[in-house]
Amino acid sequence: MIVLIWGPIGVSLLAAGLAMWASGAFPAWLPWLGLAAGVAGILACVVLGAGTDGSPPVAGEALATVAALAMWVWMVGTGVVLFRRAGATRAGVAGA
Repeated sequence: MIVLIWGPIGVSLLAAGLAMWASGAFPAWLPWLGLAAGVAGILACVVLGAGTDGSPPVAGEALATVAALAMWVWMVGTGVVLFRRAGATRAGVAGA
């Protein structure tokens, strides 16, 4: 049942990616990576949840792996962008 967590994670990533894209405050690749990770997470949940014989389908495991890797890259990238912008904002305020 733990594999079904990819559905809510995918929806969260989709929402965050859409918000990032709509704001225009992030590099173009970052929202798209969040959207792709979200779609992969939702698909992984659907494919893994459809397994009726108790063994997870290989395609579902592959989608979950892609979703996990994309999610981690997205989280680190978002953290780096926010950290760098916070430092630039502090430097701008201190210089004023």
